[in-house]
Amino acid sequence: MIVGIVVFLAIVTAVIWFVSSYYNLVAARQRVSQSWANLDALLRQRHDELARFVDLCDRHLDGRREVLDVVGEARSEVFGARHLADAAALGPAEELLRTALAKLFAIIDDTPAFANDPACVALRRRLATLETGIAERRERYNDAVSENNRAIERFPNSLVAFIGGFRTAPPFELAA
Repeated sequence: MIVGIVVFLAIVTAVIWFVSSYYNLVAARQRVSQSWANLDALLRQRHDELARFVDLCDRHLDGRREVLDVVGEARSEVFGARHLADAAALGPAEELLRTALAKLFAIIDDTPAFANDPACVALRRRLATLETGIAERRERYNDAVSENNRAIERFPNSLVAFIGGFRTAPPFELAA
């Protein structure tokens, strides 16, 4: 009789542990998804603002179409990676976009009449604000990914993760 009770309690304890571990892994995965959604919202806003900025630059920067084309291609790569929720591909695409924007801003700074245009100043300020928000949300996303990956890789949670089909998530990394 006592052996039966001990076996029953061991089974109940194992089931409770499994369910608790499973729900902790689900919560970690949801934090990653929520963090990505928050980051994605700002990336989408920046994508829209960049379209406006490129249009404004196109009207003012005659003969500099090649730089605008590079910015457009970089925007497309970022959009594709963002749309696929591919954090591993987003990092290199972001680097390409940042390089193209740095060249564009250098050209704008060499054109004082355009650099001081109120519309240009307002859009650059808006883009800077978005970049700051993206950096903050990227950090939150990477924290959630790190927490998720630690939870999945820790034993005995790794057994529950394997059975439940949980996978590690890639961080959103940028070159230094």
